[in-house]
Amino acid sequence: MKKTALLLFILMLSSGAFAQQTTTPDGPKEVVQSYDKNYVAPTPEQPHNSGTTIYVDAAHNNFHTYDGRFTPFSDLVKNDGFKVTAFTQSFSKEHLKNVEILVIANPVNVANYPESNWVSPIQGAFTDEEITALMEWVADGGSLLLIADHFPFPGAVDGLANKLGFRVDNGYNFDPMYYTDLQSKFFTLPIIEQVMEGKADPSNQEVLGQIMNEAGGLFIDLGANLNALSYWSNELDSSSIFKNAGDGDLFLNSIQSYEAPVNLFQDIPFVTTFTGQSFTWDPVPGVTMTPIFTMGEGTYTVLTEAQDAYFGANSTESDTNTLTSLLKTKTIPAFTVPVVPSADKLQAALVRLGDGKVAFFGEAGMFTAQIAADGKSKMGMNNEYAQHNWKFVLQLMRYLD
Repeated sequence: MKKTALLLFILMLSSGAFAQQTTTPDGPKEVVQSYDKNYVAPTPEQPHNSGTTIYVDAAHNNFHTYDGRFTPFSDLVKNDGFKVTAFTQSFSKEHLKNVEILVIANPVNVANYPESNWVSPIQGAFTDEEITALMEWVADGGSLLLIADHFPFPGAVDGLANKLGFRVDNGYNFDPMYYTDLQSKFFTLPIIEQVMEGKADPSNQEVLGQIMNEAGGLFIDLGANLNALSYWSNELDSSSIFKNAGDGDLFLNSIQSYEAPVNLFQDIPFVTTFTGQSFTWDPVPGVTMTPIFTMGEGTYTVLTEAQDAYFGANSTESDTNTLTSLLKTKTIPAFTVPVVPSADKLQAALVRLGDGKVAFFGEAGMFTAQIAADGKSKMGMNNEYAQHNWKFVLQLMRYLD
């Protein structure tokens, strides 16, 4: 297992909520991640569907719902002729019998809800009976889009993912350049410069709040832009591709082989994701797997359970320990916490089970258009690096149909 220097992003990650404080005339106001209300979902030149209903899970404390953070996803597929609605019941044979397409995006167990409870141990989001019902529904011809983003969501879907052969990394993916950029930019933050010059006292609650706010803004900005990983079509001439560090491979032709001769996936040179998690696949009887995204060289995943155990039993203790060390050493502390190299691991894959299909993705933002908790950073189809995502999302849903 590789080890590396862990950075001060623990201040954001341990809080889980990805919230930031902004100052208004009425005092501090918390800003949380939301969908981009200014994003207009494209309308295809030739709408494809004639009314299939996509059911989006809303019964498992989902971070993304069809009329919440997945609203841009819903708008996009509606423009193609689909109907979209919430699935509000438990998963059972009876409840699923009329469902053709089901989307499960970032569910969590009630014990880990809301975001303030995104702490270990992470419990499964589904009962054993629900997992059995889902497997049987897929085998009978159902199409499932299962999305589990970064911690805690991989742990929440682990029971179902394992049945399909997937082994998840319950943490956060990172671009190879993330630490380098953080190291260079963190100490240029105005409040950190003041602390280092002895002009601000970090034990003062107002100063501490400003540190958290400025640092959180930096982490969010890096996550939305630097930590965006692109996956390039393996059908392109590799000599014409300019890959950034950490960019991976997109296997559109492998998906297409299932549905020949109709070419669903066209004009998609690359697709972009935003952090998320990585996973692997082990053979399971009766299940076949096709890669969709394989991660690029130098990427790595921070395992959150190990991180929590090192820095403190809870987010408050973890933040305090990290900040104390930072200010004593006047450098980002060289903490060593286990991380998993992610090169060649999967961030998206397709499995076939019986007459059905499951598309498993380790990142949710790519399917929608979001504004991060700093109130400005774009994460998803609205990001400049993700201009082809909407085409991929649309074609994937057509394929699942």
